Amino acid sequence: MFDGNIIVVHILCVNTFLLCYNTCMENTKGFISKHKEFIKDAVIAIAIAAAVLVFIKPVIVSGESMLPNLQDHNYLLLSRQAYNIGEPKHGQVIVFPVEKDDNRLYIKRVIGIPGDTIDIRDGDVYVNGKKQNQSYTLDKYTPGEVKNLKIPRGKIFAMGDNRCNSQDSRSDIVGLIDIDNVSGVALLRLWPVTEIGTIKNYK
Repeated sequence: MFDGNIIVVHILCVNTFLLCYNTCMENTKGFISKHKEFIKDAVIAIAIAAAVLVFIKPVIVSGESMLPNLQDHNYLLLSRQAYNIGEPKHGQVIVFPVEKDDNRLYIKRVIGIPGDTIDIRDGDVYVNGKKQNQSYTLDKYTPGEVKNLKIPRGKIFAMGDNRCNSQDSRSDIVGLIDIDNVSGVALLRLWPVTEIGTIKNYK
């Protein structure tokens, strides 16, 4: 059995809703008309920001493995598409996840690219038999030993600039890095403001 009071309430609610809806639509049209340029600019800004994020990834440096060139809490911008449109280059600073460390993001410098042969001995680094400049590193010295390591296709050998305090391709935890797994190449430092600028590709 229908309850007349409930039906009346429903009808009143519907009428009230329609009245509110029409009022809101009129107000909305008025708002849009008055603020058309602002809304257009806001939509364009959002679209540009979304497009930028496809190509750019912001990250904050954590730790001291890239001293003296990058410090803890530095704010960087990465190119997400660097290796989709180009090849790895010596000296680039890259960010990548490490599977054996719960996929934590590491930041290191590219030392060896596909086809290179890496040797580390007596504190020096050799790429294809050529002794590398280490003046940009913290201690100007690289501990450990790597003998005649050929970098295969699709891989990168990378190390931190703080060679004595960096877990990198010299360790079994990191090892050679899959190019396809690189999250991005560091392009700019935005913080601290006193060091705003492009990231130098030392090699």
